Amino acid sequence: MVGTQRPARGHHPVLPAGAARQRVCEGVAEDRRNATLASLCGHMLGQGLEPAVVRELLLAWNRMACRPPLDDDEVARVLASSLRCRQLGRDKSSAD
Repeated sequence: MVGTQRPARGHHPVLPAGAARQRVCEGVAEDRRNATLASLCGHMLGQGLEPAVVRELLLAWNRMACRPPLDDDEVARVLASSLRCRQLGRDKSSAD
């Protein structure tokens, strides 16, 4: 994982700001679509955006920047997975 921070267990690597900016602005190829959407999703949720807003932003970015775009259902699955991971993290934190 050269150029990335080590991810927490069950999380995607955190990209350096320049790499993240490049992916957001220039888009991503087929082999990086899900991971990049998951990273964007986690970032937006972590900033406190409502899941419905995150969904719309992911759908728009997917259509604009992913080559080829994912199906809308796949984007929804990425969001659902991110929400589950966040909930598991909160549940674990409250149990400690």
